[in-house]
Amino acid sequence: RLRQEAEEKARREEEEEKLREEAEEKVRQEEEERLRREEERIRKEAEEKARLEEEERLRIEAEERARLEEEERLRQEAEEKARREEEEEKLREEAEEKVRQEEEERLRREEERIRKEAEEKARLEEEERLRIEAEERARLEEEERLRQE
Repeated sequence: RLRQEAEEKARREEEEEKLREEAEEKVRQEEEERLRREEERIRKEAEEKARLEEEERLRIEAEERARLEEEERLRQEAEEKARREEEEEKLREEAEEKVRQEEEERLRREEERIRKEAEEKARLEEEERLRIEAEERARLEEEERLRQE
């Protein structure tokens, strides 16, 4: 009976030890599973954070690229506008110079015409004066000849 009790006690202790070990194993596995899930959660959060940071970096790069492209476009537009204005100013100055030269040429021709008319008038007046003088001289000579006769 004592032997049986001792065997029963030993069997119970062995059974309790086995149950304790199983319980400890279950706790260890649950802890490992909890840690694995926690690590997975942390890994996913880190991946999501990295993804969001990469998206933000790309967005900022795209905005900066767009800003630089806009600045370049505006700079080129300003250069083109300045070039056009410079070209227009040059053409305007050339047109004004042409008008000035044409006006000078017109005035020069007008002055030349007036000078020639004045010379022609003076020549005709001189011819008329000489003709009158010659007629007067001829008349006086004729009178002198008639008087002497």
